[in-house]
Amino acid sequence: MIRDRHLLTPRFSIFSHLWAVMRRSGPFLFLITLLAIPLLQPLFSRQISCGFDTTFHLWRSVQADALLKEGIFYSRWAPQMAHGYGYPLFLFQSPLTAWGTAVFHQFGLSWPVALN
Repeated sequence: MIRDRHLLTPRFSIFSHLWAVMRRSGPFLFLITLLAIPLLQPLFSRQISCGFDTTFHLWRSVQADALLKEGIFYSRWAPQMAHGYGYPLFLFQSPLTAWGTAVFHQFGLSWPVALN
């Protein structure tokens, strides 16, 4: 059994350093968080955010939601676009953001909240 355990432990611990930094910057982080709340409020509203391409993102998400409900996880073809003729949308656009919005919608969020 080792009597001098304090010789085995390092004098500088990264956790003690991080704790000291957090204690010093606590009021600053609180102030940043307090100022960020009004800036993030529009993202949690029930209205679609104002943007020049927001309706296109919504339509892509609706297409991805319809494809996911049919069990198609990666489709290059959006069957309901172009007045029902279909369009190779996901061949040219990455479907990851549309899938994310569609998954949030399938969890029960409304379209504007899921899209924001």
